[in-house]
Amino acid sequence: MTHRTSPSPVALTASVNGVPVDLAVASHETLLDVLRDRLGFTDQGACGAYTVLVDGKRVLSCLTLAAQCDGREVTTIEGLASGDKLHPLQAAFVRHDALQCGYCTPGQIMSALALLAEGRAGSDEEPMRRLPEHRRRDPRDRGMTTDTFEYIRADDIASAVALVSADPGSQYLAGGTTQVDLMLKDGVLNAERLVDITRLPLRAITRRGETLLVGALTTMEELAAEPVLRERAAFVRAALLAGASTQLRNMATIGGNLLQRTRCRYFRDPAVPACNKRAPGSGCAAITGPARMHAILGASEHCIALHPSDFCVPLIALGALVHVQGMGGERSIPLTDFYRLPGDRPDLENALAHGDLITAIEIPLLPAAARSAYLKVRDRASYEFALTSAAVALKIDNSVIAEARLALGGVATIPWRARAAEEVLIGAAPINEVFREAAEAAIVDPFTVPGTAFKVELATRTIVRALEMAAA
Repeated sequence: MTHRTSPSPVALTASVNGVPVDLAVASHETLLDVLRDRLGFTDQGACGAYTVLVDGKRVLSCLTLAAQCDGREVTTIEGLASGDKLHPLQAAFVRHDALQCGYCTPGQIMSALALLAEGRAGSDEEPMRRLPEHRRRDPRDRGMTTDTFEYIRADDIASAVALVSADPGSQYLAGGTTQVDLMLKDGVLNAERLVDITRLPLRAITRRGETLLVGALTTMEELAAEPVLRERAAFVRAALLAGASTQLRNMATIGGNLLQRTRCRYFRDPAVPACNKRAPGSGCAAITGPARMHAILGASEHCIALHPSDFCVPLIALGALVHVQGMGGERSIPLTDFYRLPGDRPDLENALAHGDLITAIEIPLLPAAARSAYLKVRDRASYEFALTSAAVALKIDNSVIAEARLALGGVATIPWRARAAEEVLIGAAPINEVFREAAEAAIVDPFTVPGTAFKVELATRTIVRALEMAAA
């Protein structure tokens, strides 16, 4: 069964700062649009307006469709004070002169409030380390499309699969952190109907022997908090925490992370005609244009777009399994077979048929004695996509590497399992010379353009350093 609405309006009943709100919203309106333009909150329209609390968790309102907040409790910066009396956190910001331009401050306060509620302020310094940066940018200038689409909320898996499978113009909607951006901001994705699956029963983490079964709607933040990961797959947790701010981790789902689209600037700009991923047969503008954040492995003259996920790098090293439900029933796909190299069809990215729904990811756990590390090299310490990254797991017995797993990110068109490097490592001593040999075995026949040639040596050094970390 599904709740189906016409393209416009969509009924929204929610609580905003403790006040009941009952509105009819357009399917394409974001929570930020409604708060700013319909309710008069956060009217500056910059980054301070982005962070709000939804059911107590910090999210980015610019990437959350308003219709998804039906039945939720929303808190904005305006809801903290009681009359003329500031919230203690607001008062502390004033007392310590912890103010910037005024655009950033509301977002920092909302993030800090959630951080305290999450119990993450164990010292005076810790909140500053955990608060994400807030950069000023105006959603009014984002070139957002006003195209409408039908919004449907699915109540069960079978009907959601049937609905999307039967209609080429339908797509699933979960966290929306990439999809909403590509649809409403960039105008790259088009959908006549979005089927909201966020309330399906696919949000659980279950230990099954030596594996962890993770529901596809589990958020990145929920999985990062799983104690088993700390003990038996620490590099998975490290990749999750390195991948996004807490706001995004509260929104982004595990299943959606596997399907996130490339950050290639040419793919995301419809004004660029040459993009084989967006328009098959049109060419690849990145080959001749500036191309620093692009791939050197699995690339060709047809496409050098980079796979952006951090999380998928340790997953592919572990040999994770993707559980899928489609019209033909349920099936499982090894993550190593899930992604397709671009070849001459970069628009075909994975093994899913239209309408297939990821329901869970099965994550094998490392042996208890194994050590792991995830190293991400980026332009700045704050949240940024990787220039190079490496996920490493080693089991060392009597000063010999008995088991090794190694995968790369930031350098390939898909999450890259470096099996040749693993062969070099197994049976060898955990020393720098061996690590360097393994790293060189991992980077074979790179496809470089002037802007990406530096990645060959950078990736090699990243692998060596990650191996040293895991072996320490």
